[in-house]
Amino acid sequence: MKLPFVTQVEKGPPYVSWDEVKDDLGYEAHKYPPPAMSVCNGKKVILDAQKDFISALWNVIKGKLSRSDVDSASSLRHEIQVIIKEMDYNDVDVSPLKKLLNSFFDFSASYDQT
Repeated sequence: MKLPFVTQVEKGPPYVSWDEVKDDLGYEAHKYPPPAMSVCNGKKVILDAQKDFISALWNVIKGKLSRSDVDSASSLRHEIQVIIKEMDYNDVDVSPLKKLLNSFFDFSASYDQT
C-alpha cells in the first residue's frame, strides 16, 4: 500500500549545470570578478600583535613618567621594570629602552640624594 503524501524521488542528486544556474539568476559573470583569496602570514600576524602590545605598554610607561616629577620618578622604577619585563620577547629587542630607562632612573635617584 502506497501512502498518498509520499512522493517518489529519482535515485541520485539532479545535475544542474553552472550555465543553467547563471541563466536562471540572470547572472553576468563578466561583471563580477572572482573574490581574491587572502594570504595569512602567521609570523607577521604574531609580530604585529607583539608590536601593538609593546606600543601599548610603552604608552603606559610614558603616561606614568609624564605625570610624575623628578622627585617621585625613582619610586616608579620597580613598577616600570615589571612592565619592561613583559615587553621583552624573543623576536623583539627592548634592551635600548631598558638602558635608557635605567639611565633615567639612576639619574633620578642621584637627583633625589642631592
